[in-house]
Amino acid sequence: RVEDKTAWMNIGTNVGVVEGQTYKAVNQETVLEIVAVASEESAARIVKNTKPPQAGISVEILYK
Repeated sequence: RVEDKTAWMNIGTNVGVVEGQTYKAVNQETVLEIVAVASEESAARIVKNTKPPQAGISVEILYK
């Protein structure tokens, strides 16, 4: 889900997500920075986007 400048993702510490990591939406110019993380969910600040992120998109890590 997306609320204002925050995108909620269904990945968390259970797969190695930590605060400060940066992700890119696959096949989009959207860049997300993790600002909060739980075991199975994380919140990311939308750093850059050319169109609003859509539910169900895949992301790949840019920086650890």
